[in-house]
Amino acid sequence: MGLIKLSGGDKKITEGITNVIWDAAIEHFTPDEIHNIMRDIKQTLSRNKGILSGYTIVEKADGKSLEQHEYEFHDMEDLRRFLKPYFENVYVFETIYEDRHNLYFYASDGTLPFDEHWKHGIK
Repeated sequence: MGLIKLSGGDKKITEGITNVIWDAAIEHFTPDEIHNIMRDIKQTLSRNKGILSGYTIVEKADGKSLEQHEYEFHDMEDLRRFLKPYFENVYVFETIYEDRHNLYFYASDGTLPFDEHWKHGIK
């Protein structure tokens, strides 16, 4: 099993990771930082056709939800454009509530959950 090691602010992803879950964190990075992290995730997952999944929030019309957020996504397509250069298969969907608008994502070079050829679920 691989680990994400943090040393003096440096991030290093080790080999053997088949699933990266990026929940409620991608919005804390700038677009350039997101691309750098995506490149590292892609290099690690591509060997095993692993999967990146997670969620984030959509920016509000009146500005950022939290001051610490560097980049809040505009909509599903905005998030997809960050994922698609790195992964063959990308699925983004949303939930919309009165006080919160979430985006969820799966990205992989392999089969995605809930795809036609995914054999690990039933309806």
